[in-house]
Amino acid sequence: MAAPTYDELKALSFGYLNGSDVLRYCPFQVLQKQIAIDADSVQIGCDIAYSEALSTLGARYDIETELTKTDDTRYSLMVKIIAIMAIRNIVSNQAGLPQNMIDQFEWVKQTILNIRNGQESLAGMKISPVARRSGTELIPSSFTTLG
Repeated sequence: MAAPTYDELKALSFGYLNGSDVLRYCPFQVLQKQIAIDADSVQIGCDIAYSEALSTLGARYDIETELTKTDDTRYSLMVKIIAIMAIRNIVSNQAGLPQNMIDQFEWVKQTILNIRNGQESLAGMKISPVARRSGTELIPSSFTTLG
């Protein structure tokens, strides 16, 4: 299978993300090179990014509902975060990536850490409807002195 053209890739849908979302943060030539190696790499990279978003942000935000959206109702910051996560997964085996892509990977890593630490928020997203119990509890001590 031949690698898709720019317009063909831009029109593809990968679930929550579409081709234009991915192209917004990754040069076409980098994606084209990866697709020539593995035609399913973009879909697989997006699927992994969805799982990563669920596991890293799902305890606080309703990521599952967000991932069902496919139109203009998507939260734009979440689209950016997931698109960059997907690109990181897609091109992880390539050497010599442009510095701006490496900077984006660092940005998404730091942003997720900040969100999890409460220093930033996804103010436009709903809070997760399911309270997740952490399992943390105090255990009384039962030490006694011997002799």
